[in-house]
Amino acid sequence: MDIKDLNKTQIVLLCFLVAFVSSIATGITVVRLMTEQIALSSPQPVNRIIRQTIEKVVSPKEDTTIPVVVSEEALLVSAIETVSPYVVSIKRTTLEGESKTILGTVIENNTVIIDATHTVENASYGMEIGETPVPVTLSHVSDGIAYLTFTPSVSTETAFSKKPVSLAKTMPKSGQTVFGFDGLPLTVMRGIVSRITPATENNTATMITTLVGRSLFSGTPIVDTAGVIVGIGLVSEGETKVISSADVLAGMKK
Repeated sequence: MDIKDLNKTQIVLLCFLVAFVSSIATGITVVRLMTEQIALSSPQPVNRIIRQTIEKVVSPKEDTTIPVVVSEEALLVSAIETVSPYVVSIKRTTLEGESKTILGTVIENNTVIIDATHTVENASYGMEIGETPVPVTLSHVSDGIAYLTFTPSVSTETAFSKKPVSLAKTMPKSGQTVFGFDGLPLTVMRGIVSRITPATENNTATMITTLVGRSLFSGTPIVDTAGVIVGIGLVSEGETKVISSADVLAGMKK
């Protein structure tokens, strides 16, 4: 049938039919395009939402560690508590019955060190721990230090149950805080290392502290704030000579 043969009513119906089919085709095309667009664009907003959510929920980890600052005074108190049990009284008795109390320091290998000027020929020595003195025997003398040994007993094992006091194997540094003991009962004296003189062929290294010239009880250990003995103070005619711990350890092996 030719369109020319159609009457007016038929032409109107045909226009409606074409418009209806066109609208259906347009709708299908639009739905298909929207579906494809959603499939391509959906991950991006979802990922963005997840990322933003994580940023809000998982906040940066804050460092809640509080630094502990230990004062030098606290270190000094701890060092004194560590060393003082090993600073002992040595009673020297001569053949004539004369007695003298000497300051001694207990170190490793059941050894006590004292100022060698306090040693007397044929004298006997006793380490005063509790009511009964523990006999000690003079072993040898080296660089102004006398080395005495004792046989472990119940009293010594009780008194020195902890690890023996440490002796430094190297010299301290200038400006380092140190302390020593003056007299019996023990009185603490505080100072610093003021100068270090290196060793030479004929002389050992010398340590000068601000404790020099004071009334240090000869034989006192010179101790740093870590509780490590860095030297032994020897007093002679008002002057103090400090023997380094390294030399004390070397002298023990002679």
